[in-house]
Amino acid sequence: MAEQAREPSMYRHYTTQKIRDMHADATSAYHRLNTGAAERVFVDQSGERIEYTAAKVPELRRYCEELSSELSARQNPRAVRRGPIRPLF
Repeated sequence: MAEQAREPSMYRHYTTQKIRDMHADATSAYHRLNTGAAERVFVDQSGERIEYTAAKVPELRRYCEELSSELSARQNPRAVRRGPIRPLF
């Protein structure tokens, strides 16, 4: 079975350390939002205003998972993410 080529990541221009920092920030925000300790509005370095509500918790979780996946891919570039197993009958 041939290995699938990994499509270019949207994070390819970031260093691994930058992605680690982004992941730590996102995970921390996710935790604070879930525990009710978070500010609901963030202003990032470029001045963009981001407001998190309970409805955006799944979106923030997906973002954390994307960053985690990118870090895993960088640590083991030969690993190939495969889709679900689909049995043939």
